Amino acid sequence: MKVPVARRNLFSDPVRLAISIGGVAVAILLIIVLLGVYAGSVRQMSAYVDNVDADLWVAQAGSPDMIHSFSVVPADMVDQLRGMEGVAAVYPLTSRTTLVDIGGQKNSLILVGYEPGGAGGPWQMQEGRADPGPGEIVCDRVTMQTNGLSLGDTITIDDQDYRIVGVSRDATIMVAQYAFVDIDEARKALGPNRINFILVKAAPGTDLEALRQRIAEGHPQQTVFTSAEFSENNAAVIRVGILPILAVVVGIAFIIGVAIVGLVVYSATLEKYREYGVLKAVGAGSGALYRIVLEQALISSLMGYAAGALASLLVARLVGRIVVQISVAYYWKHFVSAFVAAIVMSVIASYVPARKINRIDPVIVFKA
Repeated sequence: MKVPVARRNLFSDPVRLAISIGGVAVAILLIIVLLGVYAGSVRQMSAYVDNVDADLWVAQAGSPDMIHSFSVVPADMVDQLRGMEGVAAVYPLTSRTTLVDIGGQKNSLILVGYEPGGAGGPWQMQEGRADPGPGEIVCDRVTMQTNGLSLGDTITIDDQDYRIVGVSRDATIMVAQYAFVDIDEARKALGPNRINFILVKAAPGTDLEALRQRIAEGHPQQTVFTSAEFSENNAAVIRVGILPILAVVVGIAFIIGVAIVGLVVYSATLEKYREYGVLKAVGAGSGALYRIVLEQALISSLMGYAAGALASLLVARLVGRIVVQISVAYYWKHFVSAFVAAIVMSVIASYVPARKINRIDPVIVFKA
């Protein structure tokens, strides 16, 4: 009958086991939540473009996205593109980030001007209307919630008063929220002959790449993106800015998990040092001793993974309620990555204790 040495050693001290499981759980929790926040932020950055009913985006050359670049295109291009073969519809769009003081609190709003009834407006409404007229605005629910606003309230942007006639959902990018106005209102800041982007809807059956090439060749001072390309460019803003920081924090969480499991297994190994000597004296090889240590580390890590993964689901709900600007998006690959991390933690954490017991001299068994 095989004796479960690893489990007996590990469960002989419940407090030490709990510390090990808790440490791994915290590390796994951090890894999953950070991956979820990152995925949610990427989704937020591209959500607007993904929900605009357009096939092509025309922007000023050198302006690859909506957030950290500024595009200005001539307004007369709208009429020029409307007469082009293969074009079903063309919509002008303005977009700029502005700082707004609401009740003494600073808010970053991405003010989008679009033609009501056309493309570029809010894609999911919580209440009210989605077609603002002169002096009217549609705000995101995050703006409303964080500032205590209600439908019908008035906010001031660049000395212009706007009455809130609609509340949209999911129109936030963590540090700013989208707000939608009639394009004629938004163009007051740019001037009547300028807009920021042109949205092009291709006619059914049109070769999209050929249409893009025709527009680009006829307007060399502009860049033409497919919606997929423009969406990826906006998501890349988060990838470039957050991914390096995320990698460092995830790495720290992983190291903490390895250290805690390693210390617990190492202390359990020292406590049973003479018992390992007995095993070695009766013929246990290095491989068998290493498997005992590895099994202890695996049990601690996998129990910690289970606790951390379950806790991450609760944390996601809490984060969404407490910090409404943050979106947490979990995917199965996040949990798979954390599971792999837990296994790797076990392997690394068991290395030092395994070396320790493999150096045991069986003679210690016979010493007083």
